[in-house]
Amino acid sequence: MSVGAEVSKVLSSSSRWKILEILAKGPKDIKAIVKETGIQPTAVRYHIQSLHRLGLVETYEEKGTIGRPRIYYKLSKKQISVGFPARNYILLATLLIEAIKQNLGTEEAKKLIHIAGVKKGKELVEELTSKYNITKWKPHDFKSIYIEDYLTQIGVQPEVVKMSSDRIVFREHSCQFLELATKYPDLVCDVLDTAIHSGISEALKDVKITKTKCMGHGDEFCEYTVSWKKS
Repeated sequence: MSVGAEVSKVLSSSSRWKILEILAKGPKDIKAIVKETGIQPTAVRYHIQSLHRLGLVETYEEKGTIGRPRIYYKLSKKQISVGFPARNYILLATLLIEAIKQNLGTEEAKKLIHIAGVKKGKELVEELTSKYNITKWKPHDFKSIYIEDYLTQIGVQPEVVKMSSDRIVFREHSCQFLELATKYPDLVCDVLDTAIHSGISEALKDVKITKTKCMGHGDEFCEYTVSWKKS
């Protein structure tokens, strides 16, 4: 059976879609998946096995103080295309990056990518501001609209780990550009991603976004701290 046919077969189940939607919000153990989906534990394990076999779900363990380690499930970093014929956008992106570097030089390429990233970040905030009629972005707006809604929709598996009246720390457990970020961390992570968040910061006003962990540089997840200037 072809990869595309197997993916279609596995995802023909509404229960498996529910599990993927739950895991898109962050890692979960069997107990949490059962609670949020209402599916019986035996059925959840069966569906998880199918998703894991296809490479859509990964597992990891966390050791507690008592008993056996707890097994958690999360969406895989691996991306599977069900399109036919196969479309190799990573190859195209790689060729474009190499062409830009060779023709402009690395430093000029960084400047060009930085400009594009800042522009994208600003446009994103402007779009969300208009869509949700935001007059002034506050932490709870950023959490619900940008992190929980927008980031979940684009599939980066966001998780808010800390929040206060003027500060949010959140993680992304998946990366849209992981293959490219791993190959070109200086351009994709240090320049493009930083520039996008600089654009977001400028558009939000009185907000600073700092990246503290990065999947492109070998961390398990990307982590950001968003700080609001105190009035």
